[in-house]
Amino acid sequence: MEAVISTEMLNEIRNCFDHLSRAEAGSYPKENINKAISHLDRASLDCAKISWVACKKEVEKMYNAYSPKQLMLIEGGSFYEKIKALLDDFRDKSKNARLGEAENAHGAITESITLYFEAIDVGEKIKADINSKLNDLQHVVTMVDKGDFWHNLKWSVVGAIIGVLLTLLVQNYSNNLTPVNHTSITKTDKPF
Repeated sequence: MEAVISTEMLNEIRNCFDHLSRAEAGSYPKENINKAISHLDRASLDCAKISWVACKKEVEKMYNAYSPKQLMLIEGGSFYEKIKALLDDFRDKSKNARLGEAENAHGAITESITLYFEAIDVGEKIKADINSKLNDLQHVVTMVDKGDFWHNLKWSVVGAIIGVLLTLLVQNYSNNLTPVNHTSITKTDKPF
C-alpha cells in the first residue's frame, strides 16, 4: 500500500498538539483537552478513509484482473460466488461507512472509523482469497486467453458424441448380420 498523508490529517494532528500545549500552559485545560481529542478523532477518521481508499483500489485492481468466466472456473464456480458475496459485503460496508460519516459529522466519529475498518477487513479477505488462488487463476487465464480450454472442451464433447454414435451404429449393424456358413462356399465359387 502506498504511504499517503493528507494535509487535512496533518492539520488535525497539529491542532491536537496545539490544544494540548494550551492545556499544559493552563489555558482552559479541560476544554483544550476535549478539543485535542476531537482533532485526534478526526485525524483517525482521515487515516481510516485513506486506508479504505487504498484497500478499495487494490480490491478493484485484483478483482478486475480476471473476468467472471475465469473466476467461475476455479472450484467449480464456488470461488466466484464466494468472491462476489464478499465484494457485495465490501460495497455495503463501504456505503455504510460513508453514510455513517455524513450522519456523524459532528458526533460519534469512532462509529464511522469502525465502519471503515469493517469494510477494510472484508477487502483484506477478498485480497487474501484471490492471492490464495493466484496459481489456479494464472492457469485459467492462460487456458481462457488462448482459447485452449473452450476449444478442447468443444472437441472433447464432439469426440464423445461421435464415439457413442459409432458404438450404437456398430452394435445395431452387428445385431442385424446373419452368420455366414463357410462350408457352403466351394472352390469353384468365385466372388467376382
